[in-house]
Amino acid sequence: MDKNILVKYDIEGDFVENHFYDIKFDYNRCSNVITLENTPLESDNFLKEIHNRSVSMQYRGISRIDGLKIFILNTLRTRIEYKLNEILK
Repeated sequence: MDKNILVKYDIEGDFVENHFYDIKFDYNRCSNVITLENTPLESDNFLKEIHNRSVSMQYRGISRIDGLKIFILNTLRTRIEYKLNEILK
């Protein structure tokens, strides 16, 4: 099922709002997972699943509270990209 996860991610760099970026995901650099579609456990399991893998994330801005970058991850899109990469190798 297509689900979105909003994460705060500790990363340096200049990002443009609403653009997608391929980032090697580090589970230890993300925090404050927010989702309306998943349970917190489902979201956490997905984030652990993609640890150390390249993932496309949409940049949404900077958190006013702690200055971390905010990204949206789409679980379906991510899984489709992984399957395509497996098939094309």
